[in-house]
Parts: sequence; structure tokens; C-alpha cells
Amino acid sequence: RLITTGGAAIAAATMERVINEFCPNIFNGYGMTEASLALLLHPEDALSHLGSCGKPTLISQCRVIAHRAEEDATPSDYVATGEVGQLIVRGPQVMYGYWNNPSESAKKLRDGWLFTGDLMSKDDHGFFYFHGRVDDMIVSGGENIYPREVEEILYRCPGVQEAAVVGMPDAKWGSVVTAFIVPRAPGLTAAAVNDFCRASDDLAQYKRPRKIVFVESLPTNPSGKVVKRELLDRYSKEAA
Repeated sequence: RLITTGGAAIAAATMERVINEFCPNIFNGYGMTEASLALLLHPEDALSHLGSCGKPTLISQCRVIAHRAEEDATPSDYVATGEVGQLIVRGPQVMYGYWNNPSESAKKLRDGWLFTGDLMSKDDHGFFYFHGRVDDMIVSGGENIYPREVEEILYRCPGVQEAAVVGMPDAKWGSVVTAFIVPRAPGLTAAAVNDFCRASDDLAQYKRPRKIVFVESLPTNPSGKVVKRELLDRYSKEAA
């Protein structure tokens, strides 16, 4: 028996539960329509590299390069080990371009590389970790905050079934970290979530959620990915 997972990032806490309680033979893959499967985490590495998307497949070349808001980075603009940047992919499985859309093709395909729009980091052992979409990054008070990092902490919190983090517009800070949480059972409070985040050694103070919203479910697309824009728009209308 084995499990494969893909389509959306799986929280490290969820993967650990699946391995320990259900099936240790799990493969976690990262890919996209434009590049097929690019990264793969094998079962023997799953527990020692929880939260990782794995290493490049045999036909894939993957790099993490600088992500700049004001200018485009080039494939040679490597980031340091452990630093977050944009993932670019090259290989025979990468698309030639978008049908009848040369402008979008030119934006995504540069110097032989596909610019994925996904934020990743790579550790000392060559394992890649997903941090969210470039468009999802929160800038609060001049600090870059990656939603996935906050979500990983929330998934460890007792009573949290699902979590999604977005940046809500704020007059003072530009954006504030806002957590949408589906509770596992009634009784979970914002105070309990705040206390858990405050006690975590893995979450800096400025990254902690400033707003916590409990919801019955998170909006997803047909492939199961959380649609954060819909969540943000819905909450903004309700708060208006």
C-alpha cells in the first residue's frame, strides 16, 4: 500500500500523522501543468524532511533565485541555502509556451527556464520547501512574511483542522497577517491560537496572526487548492 500526494502543499504536521497513523509509504510531489512533476520526496526521506517537496526528478533542473518586487531576477541570481526565492525549472518536460499567448509565454519562459511563480527554499541536503505563491507573500511594516510558514505553525495547534493565512489591507502596516481557521471541534478560541503561536520558538513575533477568523470551510478550486483571493474578498465584503 502506498500514498501519493500533490496538487497542493501538505502541512508537515498532517504528513507526520498520515505516516505514523495510516501509511508510512508516502510520496510527496511538486509539479505544475507547465512542467509536469519537477520535485519528488521519497518515503525514506519523508519523516526526516517533513514539509519538503523533495529533490528534482531525473529530468528536471531546479533553482531558487532572488525574488524582487521591482525588477526581474535572472537564472544566475541564486539565493543562499535556506533563503526563500522563486523556483525556476528547466527540462525536456517543460512546455514550449502558452497556446496563442506569446506575451504570457515570454513572461514565464526566460533564458530556457520556466519561472514558476512559487516561493521555495533549499536546505543543505538539496531538499526543496514550498513557502507559497509569489503573489501570496505578505509585506507588513516592511517585513516579508511567507504565509506557509505561519500555516505550518497553525496546523500544529490542537483543535485546528485547516488553516489559511492571507494579508489583509491595513492603513498602518500595509497588510496584517490574518488566519482563517477551520476548527476540528467547537470550543477553539482565538486566545488559545494566539497563546500557541506566542509560545512557538519557530514563529517570530512580527509573523504572528493579528486577526483570527473561524470559518466552517475554506474555498477550494476543483483540484483542492485553497483559493485565498476568494477568501480575502469574501471577508473584506463582510467586514465592510
